[in-house]
Amino acid sequence: GIKFKDLPIVQLRLHKNNTRLKAMYADEKYIWQNSPAKHGFLNAKKRTSVAGQVAGTMMGQKLRSYGIKHVRVRIKGFNQARESTVLGITQAGIEVVALEDQTVVHFDWPQRAKRRP
Repeated sequence: GIKFKDLPIVQLRLHKNNTRLKAMYADEKYIWQNSPAKHGFLNAKKRTSVAGQVAGTMMGQKLRSYGIKHVRVRIKGFNQARESTVLGITQAGIEVVALEDQTVVHFDWPQRAKRRP
């Protein structure tokens, strides 16, 4: 098998209105990137769970076409597509070996939230 430190990485960046996926080898060499906008999801629909699952499935199919079967997943941020994107990757036949949450939490948030109108 492949050593854990040599496994490819799929990085999920979950923003307020977007979901982005980036695949790279263990040495940070770029493989492919994907987002729901490439599959017809526009504006706020890019953050939905359906959009995340579609983008994850397409990412998994692309990785499988490159001969990659096992990956590590790094998650950064929060939105509705957090779980469904990983589900889409696994549905495409890619085995997720490890989930790593790298979400930054600011305990001393420097600015108050904007007041809603």
